[in-house]
Amino acid sequence: MAIYASLVSKGVPNVDRLKKAEIQHDVHGSYVDLEPRGIDEGPKSPLDVRNAVVCVLEALKVAHADPPVFHRDIRWQNIMQSCEDSSKWFLIDWEDASFAPTKGAPHLSQNEHSPNVYKDNHGADVDIWAVGRLIFTARVHVPALRDLG
Repeated sequence: MAIYASLVSKGVPNVDRLKKAEIQHDVHGSYVDLEPRGIDEGPKSPLDVRNAVVCVLEALKVAHADPPVFHRDIRWQNIMQSCEDSSKWFLIDWEDASFAPTKGAPHLSQNEHSPNVYKDNHGADVDIWAVGRLIFTARVHVPALRDLG
């Protein structure tokens, strides 16, 4: 919950927010309620890829400012499209996020993450690497970057 509190205090845009957390709820047990709600189908066009990448980079610009927060698990499964505005995307699932100094994260998939994420004291480079991977793993034809505008 410290990560979500830091995201709020830093004013990080384009991320999910912790609305409510219950440790011992009578009916549901332990749960968290996050907002906003989104669509998790991934990009459907090159414009979606561009918009998603821009939104994620806007989030990282603020998250990585001092004191930095590193997401460390940026992939399409952790990016949602806004229900209210299809041009807006937001980064979710901060379970593997870390403050500096970071510890290696050996549990993360080697075929989806930067090699540096497994080393101690990694930084923003692992998130930036992941943003590049988003472009290459989008399941839509993405034209050359210079053609995206």
